[in-house]
Amino acid sequence: MTAADSAQADRVRGLIGAMAPDQAAPTDDDQRLVEDLGFDSLRLMELTVVLERAFDLPRYQPSDLVGVRRVGEVIALVEGGVAEAAGERRRMHARHSAQPCAPEPSLGEALR
Repeated sequence: MTAADSAQADRVRGLIGAMAPDQAAPTDDDQRLVEDLGFDSLRLMELTVVLERAFDLPRYQPSDLVGVRRVGEVIALVEGGVAEAAGERRRMHARHSAQPCAPEPSLGEALR
């Protein structure tokens, strides 16, 4: 499945379109955020926060965002973040599942 085909991609496009200063512009993958959709630096920061919250992502560092200029690049960034967050949750779950638990007392031991 490509970025263009996923439900996440559609959701990202929808959020970008809803926040774009130029509401009439299409949110195709090759559209540039600043030049084509009219985003300025403040609106880009707001978009970042909206995407982090909408997809339950950790905060992006400025270095993560360097070079992200087009809708398709935003989609790739979000999908990568979602996959990374899911992998981290699986690792945390496995780590907690692998820890031995103290045995619970039996009913007989509890009544003594």
